[in-house]
Amino acid sequence: ARVMVNRVWQHLLGQGIVRTPEDFASTGMPPTHPELLDHLSVEFMKDDWSVKRLVRSIVLSRVYRSSSEFNAVHFEIDPENQFHWRFTPKRMDAEVIRDSMLAISGQLDLKHPRASIVAAAGNGFIRDGSMISTSPLSSESEPAGRPMMGMIRNRFQEGGDNAMRPTLTTLDQMVNYRSVYLPIVRDNVARSLAVFDFAESTMVVGQRESSNTPDQGLYFLNNTFVIAQADAMAKRLMREADRQSDQFKLAFLLAYGRPATSSELRAAGVFYRGFSTSASASRTEEQNFQKLSALCQAIMASAEFRFVN
Repeated sequence: ARVMVNRVWQHLLGQGIVRTPEDFASTGMPPTHPELLDHLSVEFMKDDWSVKRLVRSIVLSRVYRSSSEFNAVHFEIDPENQFHWRFTPKRMDAEVIRDSMLAISGQLDLKHPRASIVAAAGNGFIRDGSMISTSPLSSESEPAGRPMMGMIRNRFQEGGDNAMRPTLTTLDQMVNYRSVYLPIVRDNVARSLAVFDFAESTMVVGQRESSNTPDQGLYFLNNTFVIAQADAMAKRLMREADRQSDQFKLAFLLAYGRPATSSELRAAGVFYRGFSTSASASRTEEQNFQKLSALCQAIMASAEFRFVN
């Protein structure tokens, strides 16, 4: 019961009452609040081991609802926040970040897939987060936008009439269902998960790493999945709000779960008006869409979107 309670506390507040969740023995760290751990464990057993009731009791507590505001005096006494004088901001897990982008863009598919796309690959293999499967090579030309590696093409075209046509599918950019259903292939984790410290799938991991790296910023800047969700979010804003100011307000509300401040709305307006659209966008409507999509992408790339604070 103590182990389970500690894991739930860790997921909700960032650090467990015992900060070595995989080691409750003498070599691990002692609990910071042993009486609290015992109390929650006893209540957990009394509640018939109900995780839902345990979560409810923690999230309704004062410590969970405390502010994340920094206090220099308290920091001097307890720099690691072991005694919870504030809520420690914590970055969301990789799956939550991906699902959140799909949710605010209106693209999240809550239905579970019938099977993994890897299961339907047939003869093929995985490389660099992409699935390369094969099918009989037809006389038709290749579909536009299908990237193909020259090495793979030569390998399969040597068979003449019985040659196979390779098809490349990026594991996490072709589907909109929840991240829990994404295929996890050894050494080829989907990019949207790997860049945000997804747990090593070949090991039992009690606590994930939580990094903040330039690679994550570049992911939000360049990744085609992020750009596609920004475009979808922009289309959603244009459908649900007519005025530009209302579109800005709705964007902040969807992404952050709170109303935008006046300074944020002014900054959004400056960004929107100063954004340079592509030369191909000749119509005003297309230009407005590109500007709004860029704003949505910037909102997704912000620290507030990635962190629970």
